[in-house]
Amino acid sequence: MVTPTADEQEAIDPVYFDELVAGRFLPASRDRLLAIGARLRNDEDVDGILLGGTELPLHLPTASHEGLVYLDITRIHADATATMMLA
Repeated sequence: MVTPTADEQEAIDPVYFDELVAGRFLPASRDRLLAIGARLRNDEDVDGILLGGTELPLHLPTASHEGLVYLDITRIHADATATMMLA
């Protein structure tokens, strides 16, 4: 498990809480989040990004983007729950 740097986390926090939670989806913020993902791919050799906040999939791709997979954790949990309930 690799996490963004402290500076990156400080950049993500206001995007999430001040923008996304309020329903504001700014292209510059999306670009910044994608740049952080690209840095993690290039510098840390990650294959995927876990979108742990419920608003993040509304702003970021939930599929591959420039060779990096973004995983919508809420959808994964919901799908797994439905599968277990129907089994």
